[in-house]
Amino acid sequence: MATRKGANPSAEFDTKFYIQRYFKGKTDQNPLLHYLEHRHEDGIYPSPPENEATIPAEIRRFTKPSPQFEELRPVPRAPSRVPRSWPIT
Repeated sequence: MATRKGANPSAEFDTKFYIQRYFKGKTDQNPLLHYLEHRHEDGIYPSPPENEATIPAEIRRFTKPSPQFEELRPVPRAPSRVPRSWPIT
């Protein structure tokens, strides 16, 4: 079945999420068949729940620039100068 190779069988089923969450990254079972057998159990989701906090989501949430954020750009490089010799007086 296509889900063993990582393809999502539908928009509602996230194969990568399911394998990581319930199989700890091992692909010795077909994730879609596993879901169909266990979907009535509590805590079995075909894709990440929207209200569930994940580390990447929390990092994005807490590292957004505030409205007062000022974007800085590097100072433009000055044209290279040729050293001059000054007359000694």
